[in-house]
Amino acid sequence: MKRKNILFINSSPKRLSEDSSLVLRMLEKRYDVTTILKDNQKVILPLFEAQVHRHDIVIFDHNTRHGIDIFEKMLAIAPKANYITLTSSIYCSDPRGCDHCMRHYRKVRILKPLRKKELFFAIEHFNKAECFYRDLCEPPPKHSFLYA
Repeated sequence: MKRKNILFINSSPKRLSEDSSLVLRMLEKRYDVTTILKDNQKVILPLFEAQVHRHDIVIFDHNTRHGIDIFEKMLAIAPKANYITLTSSIYCSDPRGCDHCMRHYRKVRILKPLRKKELFFAIEHFNKAECFYRDLCEPPPKHSFLYA
């Protein structure tokens, strides 16, 4: 069986959490992983655009408005890519809500603290997976710095 190719992106590498480091180590044991650990979207986006079509799944770890701005641009570049977002926030990344995301993107969100079983299920069964928190999701408040 072919190993899945994962593109792992963290938009706050200076604050690469212990959780993110653990995720990366777990992924590298099972999958072929390419990482982009940069905080500047002028660096991230060209690297992403060059890499995205070579990977089965893109995992994006973020928690800031800066991260969601980058993610919106990633979706514009490759709207049909398979995305898993890792975040500490229950807020939707799209103000139009979960139904919009489910119709237009292939995206699954996993909340931190991360459960290994949840992540591996999302990777192994991506076509069957959907946002685990769909029914709990709500639009982000205008002044929130925590985004999904």
